Amino acid sequence: MSRLGWVGCVLALAACDRVLGLSQLQPFPDAQMLAPGTWAEVAVGGGHACGIRLDGSLWCWGDGSSGQLGLGMAVAAATAPTRVGSATWTHVATGLDTTCAIDAAGALWCWGDNAAGEVGDGTMTNQFSPERVAAGPWNAIALGDQHACAVDGGGRMWCWGDNTYGELGQNNLTAYTMPTAIAGSTAWTAVVAGTNVSCALAADRTAWCWGDSSWGKLGNGTYMASLVPALVDSEQWTAITAGGNHACGVRTDGHLRCWGSNQNGELGVEQMGESVTPVAVADDMLGWVAVAAGAQHTCATSSDGALSCWGSNSFGQLGDIGDTSYNPQPQHVSGGAAQWVRVTAGVAQTCGLGADQNLWCFGHGTTSQAVVATPSQVSGTWNAVSVGDLSACGISSDGALSCWGYNGEGAVGDATYTSRAAPTKIADPPWTAVSVDYSFACAIRGDGALFCWGSGAIGDGSMIRLMPTQIATGPFVSITTGQEHACAIATTGQLSCWGMNYSGQLGTGDQITYNMPTPIGAASWSAISGGTAHTCGVTSGMVACWGDNSLGELGDGTMVASLVPKMIEPGTAVATGSYDSCALSGTALTCWGYNVYGQIGNGTTDMTYSPSPVTGNWSEVSTTYMHTCAVRQDGSLYCWGYNGSGQVAQPTTTYEFSMPVQVGTSSNWVHVSAGTQSTCAIAQDSSLWCWGDNTYGELGLGVPPSGGPVLVP
Repeated sequence: MSRLGWVGCVLALAACDRVLGLSQLQPFPDAQMLAPGTWAEVAVGGGHACGIRLDGSLWCWGDGSSGQLGLGMAVAAATAPTRVGSATWTHVATGLDTTCAIDAAGALWCWGDNAAGEVGDGTMTNQFSPERVAAGPWNAIALGDQHACAVDGGGRMWCWGDNTYGELGQNNLTAYTMPTAIAGSTAWTAVVAGTNVSCALAADRTAWCWGDSSWGKLGNGTYMASLVPALVDSEQWTAITAGGNHACGVRTDGHLRCWGSNQNGELGVEQMGESVTPVAVADDMLGWVAVAAGAQHTCATSSDGALSCWGSNSFGQLGDIGDTSYNPQPQHVSGGAAQWVRVTAGVAQTCGLGADQNLWCFGHGTTSQAVVATPSQVSGTWNAVSVGDLSACGISSDGALSCWGYNGEGAVGDATYTSRAAPTKIADPPWTAVSVDYSFACAIRGDGALFCWGSGAIGDGSMIRLMPTQIATGPFVSITTGQEHACAIATTGQLSCWGMNYSGQLGTGDQITYNMPTPIGAASWSAISGGTAHTCGVTSGMVACWGDNSLGELGDGTMVASLVPKMIEPGTAVATGSYDSCALSGTALTCWGYNVYGQIGNGTTDMTYSPSPVTGNWSEVSTTYMHTCAVRQDGSLYCWGYNGSGQVAQPTTTYEFSMPVQVGTSSNWVHVSAGTQSTCAIAQDSSLWCWGDNTYGELGLGVPPSGGPVLVP
């Protein structure tokens, strides 16, 4: 997964920004439910947010893996606001994995990721509690991807952290791990930080930017980077914001202007790839008050208290505008506050304060449906289900094929790129098998014909299909999808594979990519399962594996890859995760490979290069990147491994389980499918239950994870 660049936000004279990360995680401390109408300020990041209440207390929530929540330790996630210390605070800013705040005495404190010195304490070591950077007094603070800037009580600008593009304004490319003053006599009143860029307002209300100039995001009419503050234009401004690759500002006459990238309509105008100078937002109305730029979206408040957003809507960060993936023109946000007074934007979410001091958020991870830690029923009755990375598919009791979840690469198969929060039928009955992985899926029709769709190993020579597309007549009885490859077993037992083969995961004896189903040897196979870059199957009562073995996923006791099937142990069924594998031999379960999160289930987190027994008598197993689930002979369901998104169906206060833990108390489960961050299972009555991450609606519960403003408790 790529590391997203940052987004800054400003509310008139105050600044804020954003987040994401991972580290040694600890149990999540107790959070508190807060009374409504108590918020004074909020800052949103990519994976966490922080807010200051009217009493000056500071509260943070979301991703805490780099210490950005300031709780004294790294935590998987805080799903509700959690208080940071006991001090009184006046301003807060969030960066990619870092947070800074100014206390009532004017002192500046920072904590979280410090890989580039962005905490400003003279080190490059992560800080898990607030670290005092300087006594100040300080008036404003802003955080970018890996840098920070602040304005002191005398109007002087100080910056620190990464300086690859000159974003520190020091007229050099030298990184600084402590606040360093920008030369010159300019008096500054506000500062914001974006991806490798900083912008600020001077006391004379002129706007200045410095650092990276890609997409024209300095706004000064050129693509030339500036190592010192460069004047945007001759206008006067009251507010400014910097986002991923764009920036915006409100002029003193109430007009709103934006510049930089417009790939997703974030400038608020149509049919423009970018602009190196400030351009008028659609309709060029007067009366704008505050503006906040996210990674690829923008939101602003107007003098009548309305909130409008535009740009990318892939996570619902524009509010409740339906399934539209983006909107290049400002559109009022319905619901939420009656009168909006402040707004802040992060990587993929937006938060705003109402005049009644209530805090509302929408977009990625901002609603109660973002993580579901206990099994929740999906409508309908089902024969089969397969959960992939961000999407899932199932075969209903009448044999119809349906899919749901993220659809940015066509994995839902409904001829659109629109993500679906509830099962969406894509093909009439009958269907017998389905398999979903990262960005594509395959299924077997009742007559044995094989179909695939999505983006990846489609099997017909194409790279993408938005609807199920037949690739072979077969007849086939079994199908598996890996990250970039797939395999299927015909009724004769013949195994065929296709897709990427850089690690030998197709088992063809070479590393040649095959775009269509290619027969693998003459052996007769009864089961097959594909991982990221390895595959395992069952032939003649033996489990065999091939492909990548850098993390012991082949289970032969080595770390040596194999281009052809290698016999491992006796078995009747097999399941592969991204970098681990499991096998059943009768009722005995063994697992091996990558085990950092305890997904092998042997009570350790040690790498396991040979089959390791898992206690219990089992009937089915499914494993994925970070967790494993299995059904016991008595019908009870157990999961183990990573639980950061509740995919192990335990309270999200616990980060990982290295031994099987039971899901609920019932003993009526017949089938389970583990996805990257979510899990689904079918009970004896054919009911389907899902739990875990629901960012893209991949749990199929029919509740979009970001359907509009949600009140923060």
